[in-house]
Amino acid sequence: VTALCPLPHSSTLPQDSATGGKSVLHDNDRQHDTILAGIGGGVYWYDPYRNGQDALLLVSAVFEAGRIHGIVPAPDFDKSCPAIHFNISHEIQEYCHTRALLIWGERRVILVAVQHDNMDTLKGRLMNRVAMLPLLIHWVHDVIPLPHDTLQLEHPTVAVGLADNSVEQWIMPTRVSDKVGVTIEPQCIRRIECAMRSVLYSLALYGPSIEMLKVASGTIFNQIQLWSPNDAPAFGVHIE
Repeated sequence: VTALCPLPHSSTLPQDSATGGKSVLHDNDRQHDTILAGIGGGVYWYDPYRNGQDALLLVSAVFEAGRIHGIVPAPDFDKSCPAIHFNISHEIQEYCHTRALLIWGERRVILVAVQHDNMDTLKGRLMNRVAMLPLLIHWVHDVIPLPHDTLQLEHPTVAVGLADNSVEQWIMPTRVSDKVGVTIEPQCIRRIECAMRSVLYSLALYGPSIEMLKVASGTIFNQIQLWSPNDAPAFGVHIE
């Protein structure tokens, strides 16, 4: 197990067209946290509180090669993920929970959506890829959603902390453009390097926007560097 993450129960309820689009709550909807585990290149979703039932809810392959090193929920991206319908026992259930997750490992970052109904059946649980960054130059140590920037740019926006002590700001569009059939590709709109250059063993990001972002870097020399991208010059626009 190379990554673990608690998944809080959804703060928003699914909508049912049969009730005029009103939110509905079912007896089996999760009212407690569950657990996401990265094992190899796949995500395993567990509910340890299922009395007398299998704790494993879902297994989904994410990376064809490499290992998952981090998972973080991105609730501000939930509404950006395409809605789906479940077809169970010849009945279409037009409501579902959608939970956006950011997953990274080695030089890969992906945005996925965990989508499920009221959890009665295995058929009502899916994990779909929504957006994926191109292969990055350096290993990824941390990724966080930037809700303030997402609201401003109108696309899911993330900060990616890299092993060369730099931070990149990426937009990860999840919808097709106005031109039919054309998908907007992810773009790096800003790259910031720490003035104290060092190779890192670890890095942690905190903040709702790139201007408010704080970085803690753990170097190979047993040092902890604290810095802010807002205090460092931006090194142009890097788009691949």
